[in-house]
Amino acid sequence: MLTAVLLPWLHYVAVIMMAGTLMSELYLLKLRPDADTVRLLVRVDRIFGASAIAVLATGLLRIPVVHGGKGLAFYLKNGAFHAALTLFVVGFAISVAQAVRLNRWRGVPAEADWRKTRMSVHAGLLIMVLLAATMPMMARAVGSFQ
Repeated sequence: MLTAVLLPWLHYVAVIMMAGTLMSELYLLKLRPDADTVRLLVRVDRIFGASAIAVLATGLLRIPVVHGGKGLAFYLKNGAFHAALTLFVVGFAISVAQAVRLNRWRGVPAEADWRKTRMSVHAGLLIMVLLAATMPMMARAVGSFQ
């Protein structure tokens, strides 16, 4: 019974951490690019990566019926689940490209790189909003197929 409560709670906390770190990155990217801001941005991005891994892990752990989930068969025929996984993979690809870009910076980045990074954070936030829309759809089997 504890996992039926603990897993969803950890999942939600990880989602909130993801959103919070993206908002922190967005704020940092509105500042003037300097060495201190870049170092902080890299640290926040690492926290974002860890929280994204936690979201994926806790989300996948919630699938089995053993942990209070609806079971793999329910999700495999659930179109909203496939949409959520696709959005997550796209968001993951964007965040990996962003992390690589951030870790390559030595000192102050060029303005074009700063802008690209800001755009990728905006894209990540949009993906999070779309993912939030798939959550109730998944729970209610909207878009299910046989």
